[in-house]
Amino acid sequence: MSVWEMYDVVLVYLNIVNGKFTGAEYQLDCGYIGSYLIKSGKSVCQYINKNLSSLQSLITDLKSNYKCNIYCFYINEYNYFVSKTVINNLKKAFGICNVIIVGPSAEYIGNYLLNEVEADYCITHAAAITLDCILDKKKKESISNLFYRDGKEIYTTKKEVLDYTLDNLGFPYQSGMIPPEEIQNVGMLTSVGCYGNCTFCSYKKDNKAFKVHTIEAIMEEIDYISHYIRGKNVRLNFVDDCFSMNSERTYAVCKNLKRRNYIFRYWCCSRADLLNEDIIDLMADCNFSGVVIGLETASEKIFGKIGKIENSKNSIKYIERIADIFKYGKKRGINPYVSANFGLPFEEYEDVQTTLQYLVKNNMRDNVSICFTTAFPGSQLFDKNYLFDSKIETTPYKLPFRSQYKGYMKSVYYQLEEIGYQKHNVQMWKRVIVEAFSGVCLSDLKKNKNCVKYIFVNKLNKAALNTISRYISVNGYILVEIDKLEFKNVLYSEDRKTLCMMTKQYDSIMHEAYEEDCYIPNIIFYHISNGNIYFQPNANYIPKKRAIKLREIKSIHDYEELYDEALRYATTQVILISNLKKGVITNACRWGQEKCNRFWIGEQNEIFNCCHFKVGNADGLKQKSNHSDKCVVYQNNSNSDMILSKYITIISCFYSYYEITDYDDNDIVGINVDENMNFRVIGKE
Repeated sequence: MSVWEMYDVVLVYLNIVNGKFTGAEYQLDCGYIGSYLIKSGKSVCQYINKNLSSLQSLITDLKSNYKCNIYCFYINEYNYFVSKTVINNLKKAFGICNVIIVGPSAEYIGNYLLNEVEADYCITHAAAITLDCILDKKKKESISNLFYRDGKEIYTTKKEVLDYTLDNLGFPYQSGMIPPEEIQNVGMLTSVGCYGNCTFCSYKKDNKAFKVHTIEAIMEEIDYISHYIRGKNVRLNFVDDCFSMNSERTYAVCKNLKRRNYIFRYWCCSRADLLNEDIIDLMADCNFSGVVIGLETASEKIFGKIGKIENSKNSIKYIERIADIFKYGKKRGINPYVSANFGLPFEEYEDVQTTLQYLVKNNMRDNVSICFTTAFPGSQLFDKNYLFDSKIETTPYKLPFRSQYKGYMKSVYYQLEEIGYQKHNVQMWKRVIVEAFSGVCLSDLKKNKNCVKYIFVNKLNKAALNTISRYISVNGYILVEIDKLEFKNVLYSEDRKTLCMMTKQYDSIMHEAYEEDCYIPNIIFYHISNGNIYFQPNANYIPKKRAIKLREIKSIHDYEELYDEALRYATTQVILISNLKKGVITNACRWGQEKCNRFWIGEQNEIFNCCHFKVGNADGLKQKSNHSDKCVVYQNNSNSDMILSKYITIISCFYSYYEITDYDDNDIVGINVDENMNFRVIGKE
C-alpha cells in the first residue's frame, strides 16, 4: 500500500462562526457521510484541528499527517473563502490528490465557481451515497447529482432524488466518527425536513422529504453517548430543522427521554404552530432547557409574504401564538428564544417598529436572536430575487452574497443596540485595538504563541499579501493605516449577523486576496490624529466614530512619570482618572508579562518587529522573538518591571471594557481594581 492509500477519504470541515475561524472541527453531516462509508467498508476519518496557528500550518498538517487519495471538504455559505484558499494551496503543494466538495454550497460552486476552486467533484445531493459510488470507482457519467472535472472541461450528471432514511446512513457517534464528548458542540439529529416554505431558507431544497431516525435508533444513539457523558450540565442540542414536525413522534421521543432519565439538558428548534401546552409540559418534564421559535417579524403584512405559514390570513394568529408559547415555556422553566429577521422582503420602517414593540411588550428583549435577512443560493430570495423587493450583490470572495437594505436600517441600528445587538462586538474590537497598539496580551493567545496575531502594513501588494497569508493567525488582524475610507451609502449583510457598509478599500483588498489564494482573516483600517486612534474593523457598520487615546513613552522623563503612577497604584491600589485619561500605552509590551506576537511590513516589504528592528522580508521571517531587542527607554529592573506590568495591564483592560468618557476627573478621585480586573469608583473630591 502506498502512503497515499492510508485513507480512502479524509473529511474536512473548516468552521466559521460569526466571522471567527474556530478550527477544523467535527460536523454532523460529515459524521453521517463517514458512518455510511464505514458501513460500506471504506477507510475514512475526519480531519480535526481546534488549535490552528495559521492556514499554512493547516495545509502542512493535512499534507503530512492525513495522506489519502481524496479530501472531501464540507462547504456552506460561510466557509467558502477559507476552504477555497486551502483547497487551491493544497493542490499547489501536491496536485495528485482529488478534492470533492459537499455541503449546502456545492451545487452553486459546481454551477459557477469550479473554474476558481480547484476541486475535482461537487456532490449536490445525498453526499454519503454519491461519495461511496465515487470511491467504488463507478463511471463518473453514471453517478447522479455530480459535477466533475475532466481535464479542463467540467461536466454535470443527471439530478436524481434518492430514497433513504437517516437510519440507512448510520449513526455518527456509534460509528466512531464523532466522539461522545463532542455532543455539546455538534448535537444530533432525529429528523430532517420542514413543511414551511420560508423565502429566505436555503436548506429546504435538500430537505423536501421528511426523513427520520426511528425512535429506537435515536435512543440507542443517546444510550451510547450517555454511557460516556453524563451530567445535568451537559447540553444536547437536537439540530433538526423542526424538532416537533410530527406531534405523535415528538410525544414518543420525549416520553422515551423521560423514561430513560438521561439527565441531559436538551435544546431544539421548532415552530409555534407545532407546539402546545401538552408538548411543552412533556419537554419540561424530560429536561428541555431551551427551544428556539422562528418569529422573523411581528408585522402581519410582512409575515404573510415570507412563506412561514401556508395561509397568509392566519398570520396574526401565528404571531399571537408565539407570544403564548413563549410565556408558557417560561412558566414551565424552559428558556425560549425567538429569532427576529430584519431587512425582510417588502419590509418598511413601520414594520420594524411593529416587531420591536412586540419584543418589548412580550418581554422577549433578552431572549431574541437578531438576524439580518440574507439571500443564500438555494433560497427563493436568491434564486427568484426578481420576485422580491430586495437587492443582492456578489462579494469580492464570491460567496456568500450580500443582501442590501433600505435606508431605514441606519435608524433601526440604534434601536437594536438597545436590545443588545453588537454590544459584545464593540468591546471585542476595542480590546483588539488596545492589544495591537499596546502589545499587551489580553486574550487567549497564550495557547498559540507561535502565530502572528497582528500585522501592520501601509501598502498591501502581492508580496505583502503572501507574507500575511503565510504567517497570520487564523483569527489575526491586518492593521492598515489610511487617511480616508471611501464608503458607498449602502448597508448590507452577508452572514445574517453583521451589518456592514460598502467600503471600497476593504473590497479591493479582499478581491486581490481571493484572486491570489491568500488568506485574510480581518482588516482594521486606522487613522491617528491628535493622539487618538480612530478605527474601522472590516466593513462593519459603526455609526459613531470609535476613538481610543494613545500614550507614547518617548523619553526617560515619560518613563519616570509612568513609573511614579504605577508605584502609586502598587501602594494604594488606586488609579487616578486623570492618569487613566492619558491613554493606552503604546508598545507597553516591553514591561508586560504576556506579549502579543506582531510585526510591521514596510514599503519595500521589509519585516520589522515592534522595536523597528528588521527581522526579515517578504520571502521569509527570521525565527526571532519580537521582544529580543531592548527599547531605547527600557530599564532592565525586574522589580520595576513587575510594578509597571500590573499597571499597564490594568490600563489596557480599562480601555477594553469601559468608556473613559463616562468619567469626569473633576469629581472622581480614582478607581479601585480587584484581582479579577473589576473596576469600582471609590471616592469624590
